[in-house]
Amino acid sequence: MEFSCENRDPESRAFMASSAMAVREPISQVTMPLFNITAGRVCATSVMLEICAKCFLLTAAHIFDNWPSRPIPINITDGVNGGSFFPIGEATLRRSPTKYPSKRLEDDPFDICVCDLPDEAAKRVKAGGRFRFLDLSELDPWGEEELRSWFMVFGFPGELNEREVAPGVLGANACAYSTFIYGGERGNIHWTDADRGVGILMDYGPNTTQNDDGLLVRPPEPYGMSGGGMWRVAEYGCDPRKWRSGEPEIDRYPECCLHNRASTSRNTDQASLGDDLPRP
Repeated sequence: MEFSCENRDPESRAFMASSAMAVREPISQVTMPLFNITAGRVCATSVMLEICAKCFLLTAAHIFDNWPSRPIPINITDGVNGGSFFPIGEATLRRSPTKYPSKRLEDDPFDICVCDLPDEAAKRVKAGGRFRFLDLSELDPWGEEELRSWFMVFGFPGELNEREVAPGVLGANACAYSTFIYGGERGNIHWTDADRGVGILMDYGPNTTQNDDGLLVRPPEPYGMSGGGMWRVAEYGCDPRKWRSGEPEIDRYPECCLHNRASTSRNTDQASLGDDLPRP
């Protein structure tokens, strides 16, 4: 049997449910929440990448447009329960170009930022044993998006992380949203115009979302999921019986990352992320 998300038979639907569950853990291991310590909450999502022993965080450029001055109050974590957040430190930010930083999405369909992670910060992340950095061999920057494939969007919505879970303790609750490429079935969705410019539009429908129990629910507002990856879980035409669990491919960032790294120096700036900020 060849897989297609258009199939509605019980076997196909069971495969979609089981594959979506299987990839959650490996995706979470390469997805870093970004904490705004000043605001006391998660503010965005990033994907972790390592190239030739150099580590990077891939995220959304508009996150950093909110701070015209430095330092930027963003910290990261090693993922160990009960551990402290720590600042990224002096880092180079490479952002896709825009003429309007306060309204970036009006002229920047990529909205991509590559943060060069300092070696010391990368060592602390790795030492925790909770995260790992993706290798280029795990990416698929040139594959065409197939409407009949099965995808996942993974990130940390602000709605699920609005307040401390205990005094001085911040949580990082993720949303693993299994979905398809949106084909315009319900007309235009206002917040997805920028994604349409890149050629990838994930379906995030408030009237079509079910939880793991199969009950219709309202998905959380996507704000805070900015910077998260769009992962191809199962490709159209694959054999579900030969599908290997836990090996999703990131399907959006590589093309944008390469475009961004080729940008001119006017889109590159030095920033101190989270320096001298209180930690919980």
